[in-house]
Amino acid sequence: MPAKPRLIRALQGGRTNQSFLVECGAHLGVVRINAHNSANLGIDRERELSLLRLLQSLECVPRVWFASQEVLVTEFVDGRQWHGYSLQQPRLRRRLARLIERLQGITLTASMPRFSYRVHCENYLQQLEDTFPDGAAVVALAATLDEGDWQPVICHHDLVPENIVETERGLVLLDWEYAGWGHPAMDGVRLYGRDFPHPDTEKVYELQQAMDRLWQAVQNQLINTV
Repeated sequence: MPAKPRLIRALQGGRTNQSFLVECGAHLGVVRINAHNSANLGIDRERELSLLRLLQSLECVPRVWFASQEVLVTEFVDGRQWHGYSLQQPRLRRRLARLIERLQGITLTASMPRFSYRVHCENYLQQLEDTFPDGAAVVALAATLDEGDWQPVICHHDLVPENIVETERGLVLLDWEYAGWGHPAMDGVRLYGRDFPHPDTEKVYELQQAMDRLWQAVQNQLINTV
């Protein structure tokens, strides 16, 4: 008879969802309860799951055990979580660069629309009802990037050191909620800022800063209205 899952503890650190570490026989898993306001925060659960399933064979993402609109159950990724200083080590930077290059070389087997940074920003601004300064400038910047001459790639869109884990099977990337078919400089600029070598680095950097402020403003508004 299969073992009954046992709750071990709530996992800390996430700002959007509730996650719990569970044990089932010899296996450890993570049960993520998706936030009810995912759409407000620009999260597409179907897109996230499509990319996670596509990348399962590469072992650079958590293994998915069960998924619905409300819940995601994955393996618990045991390893050493990166920190900001990890990016200063040339050996680690090279390993991460190779992984990003590998991901960006994958061709999607299913149809996925190109990520629209303008639509993403407009979703936030509509909720803020003209209370965000320079909203029109942010939309204009996002539209300029959307209209650029670049080929979309698999893009994590939240590739901060805390979402990178060193494991026995290699680097594993967590939290694919915002991932999509996006701009090829997004992940590099998120990690290395203005030091990332790409013609669009400055535009991508400025847009990321604006999107971070938008996300925080929407998150604060949602918290205050609960």
